[in-house]
Amino acid sequence: MVSGKLVQEIPGAHYVMMKGAEQPTFEIPTGSAFVMTIDGTRLKAMSPTDVVMIGPGYDLGLLNISLTPGRKDTAVFSPSGNSISYTTTGTKSLEILYGIETNDNDYEFSIIGSLEEGGTINSALDTSKGRLSVSTKNNAKNITFLFSMVRIDNFGSYEFGNNEGIVLEPNDTMYFNYANWTGNNGSLAVEIDSGSKGTIDESVLLRDDE
Repeated sequence: MVSGKLVQEIPGAHYVMMKGAEQPTFEIPTGSAFVMTIDGTRLKAMSPTDVVMIGPGYDLGLLNISLTPGRKDTAVFSPSGNSISYTTTGTKSLEILYGIETNDNDYEFSIIGSLEEGGTINSALDTSKGRLSVSTKNNAKNITFLFSMVRIDNFGSYEFGNNEGIVLEPNDTMYFNYANWTGNNGSLAVEIDSGSKGTIDESVLLRDDE
């Protein structure tokens, strides 16, 4: 959608306008990378916005984006649906959401944090290593992130949540090692790569408050 009008820019894509919906649902070919501009130039007041991508065996999205009048933010979704990048032109909080199905377990992940004007948050899910990464760019201040997850297996559902959060310094990357979580009341290991240089410099344990 450009300037309030629907345009065709992705081969094989189309849209469906559901009855009663304010925005259309876009259907794109599986394996397509795409960039989405979340445009607030026509807004007269702040509007909460969600963007969700659903694919075979996975979903990911951005929830509770506080889009203000005149602002344009950018979201980049990977072709495989395992990573997302979000750049904002204004200070705001948002939630990154992942859901995946695997041969052993199914998972849901939530990451909540705030960005400065011009800042970017990057997140990627590596199922081969069983970890979820988060990093930022063009942020001058530390950011506290709240992480929660749900693991579902043949025996039930198990929830992890930490109320204190974990602080990420500018230009660092943190890895949530979800596959090693032992279950309810068990701590979750988080590794920190200072400067995002590819090596782990610190490891901390997050307490399960759920």
